[in-house]
Amino acid sequence: EVLTVLLEKGARLDATDRTGQTALHLAALKGHTTIINALLERGASIDATDHKGLTTLHLAARHSQSEVANILLDMGATIDFTDNKGW
Repeated sequence: EVLTVLLEKGARLDATDRTGQTALHLAALKGHTTIINALLERGASIDATDHKGLTTLHLAARHSQSEVANILLDMGATIDFTDNKGW
């Protein structure tokens, strides 16, 4: 509900924090599947990378968020991105 209000008031889906992470990155990190689905439905970039080159799929895998990883894969996340260190 809060997300809907923020987006209706002009919040940007691609806004980043100081580490380059978007709301989608943060939702993936914390396992917030409802927010992930809402952001993706509204056009959030599923393959956006942060300053370390990490995608939402990287973060979901790194933090054992298997449900999130499955959602991202079902929605078309690219599986062969490498981060800035080549991983």
